[in-house]
This record gives sequence, C-alpha cells and structure tokens, in this order.
Amino acid sequence: MLFILPKLGTIKINLNFNSKLLENFDEIENSLLAENSVITNILEELLKDKVNRWKPTVVCLSVPFPGNLFGALKCGQFIKNNFPKIKVVLGGGYANTELRSLRDS
Repeated sequence: MLFILPKLGTIKINLNFNSKLLENFDEIENSLLAENSVITNILEELLKDKVNRWKPTVVCLSVPFPGNLFGALKCGQFIKNNFPKIKVVLGGGYANTELRSLRDS
C-alpha cells in the first residue's frame, strides 16, 4: 500500500506485486535498476499525477507483506528521482520485522 500524505487529507493507492521472502537485496536491486515494465510505467504515471495534484512534502510507504515491497521501493525510487525535496518514509509489518535481519553483502 502507498499512502501519500498531502498537507490536507490522505490518498491511498493499493499496490500488490508478487514477491518472495528475501535473503539479500541483490535480486530486488537488479529489478529496480532494470528497464520499466508496462506495469511500472503505469504505476509511475499514476504516482506522478497524484504527487502533482496533492504536492505532498512527505510520502509514507507501507509494506505490510512481501508482495508490497517492490511496489513501495519503486515508488520511493521514482519520487526521489523526480521529486527530490519530498521526504520518503518506509514502514509496515514486513519492513519493520522481516527486513531487519537483511544485511548488505
């Protein structure tokens, strides 16, 4: 799930991507660096429209399950590349529990 927190109100966009439990970040990093798919192009276009409409100063990305991780990271990557002044926060059940044990190699 993605929560955009504009100055007034909240927008919720559901993003569910297939994913699996990660042993390291290599596979997901390669996916984030790869050329966009049709789905990620649509995702980025929707995100750009929402950011331009609401002009948030902070975007909070919730990752409750492994299937939400790629979408959240892709959104964070897009925001940082295109709206560098926006703060991006990542949290949620999966991010706060399972990802704690991951380490860069």
